[in-house]
Amino acid sequence: MNKLTSRIATVAALALAAVPFVAVASQAAAAERVAHIRVADIDLNSVEGQIVLKARSASAIRNLCFSRDIAYRLSCEAGVRAEIAEKAAIASQAQLASKTAQPVTLAIR
Repeated sequence: MNKLTSRIATVAALALAAVPFVAVASQAAAAERVAHIRVADIDLNSVEGQIVLKARSASAIRNLCFSRDIAYRLSCEAGVRAEIAEKAAIASQAQLASKTAQPVTLAIR
């Protein structure tokens, strides 16, 4: 009986030791997910454009951050929202600059 108990304890210890690796592996797989949000077809400097961006962002966040682990999901969602906001601000500035750009004379003869 003592041998059986020892074997069961060994198997249980090995199973518990493998659990963190499964979590790490699933987080590593999640880190490889990529979502592309199209913004070239919307005006990021308008209310309508911001509404479209918000809808597209929500869809990307759902796809990227799907997890049963609530803490991971909330952390992922916050990170993705921050990244989207940062990149959207850059794209918005670029769109605004291209609208207000004045023609430049490169050569006069």
